[in-house]
Amino acid sequence: PNHHEERKEFFQELLEALDTHFTTSPPSHVLLGGDFNCVPDPLEDRIPAGRGDAFPPQLCQIIRKYDLVDAAQASPPLGPRFT
Repeated sequence: PNHHEERKEFFQELLEALDTHFTTSPPSHVLLGGDFNCVPDPLEDRIPAGRGDAFPPQLCQIIRKYDLVDAAQASPPLGPRFT
């Protein structure tokens, strides 16, 4: 989603879908990918710094609740990274 309110609604629905999946399905791994049009820290993750939207609270909640990581950020750096 490109607009703030749509993004907020999208991540709220995603959180509810993940909650449903993990409470009604056997344990499993989930790979979540996409272009969410936001970054964890606009000062660090954008060129020029500070432009763009930061992660909405709903996405931060999903990341914390399910202990998610950005695979590219978790691997050893080979230079500047953009995911």
